[in-house]
Amino acid sequence: ALDGFASIEPYKPEHVSEDKPEQTSIEKKPTVISVAGCCNRIGTTTQALQIIKYLQFLGHKAAYIQLNDSEYVQKAAGLYSAEDIDRSLGRVTLNGTDLYSKPDQIAEIRGMGYEYLVYDFGSFSSKSFNLIQFLEKDIRIIVGGDSPRIRCYAGCFPLTHTAKQYILYFQLCP
Repeated sequence: ALDGFASIEPYKPEHVSEDKPEQTSIEKKPTVISVAGCCNRIGTTTQALQIIKYLQFLGHKAAYIQLNDSEYVQKAAGLYSAEDIDRSLGRVTLNGTDLYSKPDQIAEIRGMGYEYLVYDFGSFSSKSFNLIQFLEKDIRIIVGGDSPRIRCYAGCFPLTHTAKQYILYFQLCP
């Protein structure tokens, strides 16, 4: 999912300084984006990574946090040439993107200066899906589709909040 962006340089607006601002006693919390799919293999991880690469392209510091059973981070580390691996944090850096696989390290990761953290919850039909955690995030995205196989999942997500509180991304499938 990251290979297509390897050669694109991030956009650096002229008004953004490369200098780090002075540290203050109150650190700004990162904006947390939660991404969940309506079913397995719908492209939730791909969309989470696309969001991160877009934010990086705009000059923001963003990272991926795996909160599902897919083992994507571990598998990607084995398939691609990782720039950096930190086993204690569960971090793998691929093409300039930090991918984390240890949810128990989230408190430490939140203090690492990221402006955005994208949490990949996987499929909400999974037994490990945590609805409360998903709903608590700043921005919530549900990845869906439009094929007959996927439409049957449309009623599975317990929408207890108004539709305005969600960003719905539907992949058009034949």
